[in-house]
Amino acid sequence: MSRTKLFRTSSFRLALMYAALTGVSFLVLFGVIFLSTAHFMRHQIDDSVASELIMTPETAASAPDNASTCA
Repeated sequence: MSRTKLFRTSSFRLALMYAALTGVSFLVLFGVIFLSTAHFMRHQIDDSVASELIMTPETAASAPDNASTCA
């Protein structure tokens, strides 16, 4: 069977369609996982920085005057 006849068969087209569908599904899955991970990490870093910026009254009283002001 020649190549041109192979490309015209329905079984080859169906296999190609399933391969394309699988590839697109993997790309969508990767995108969802990437975006959710980036969102989670962004919020975790923001919360970590916010908790470090909050000073308790005992810490603020013992800190030097120029260190208690945040820019």
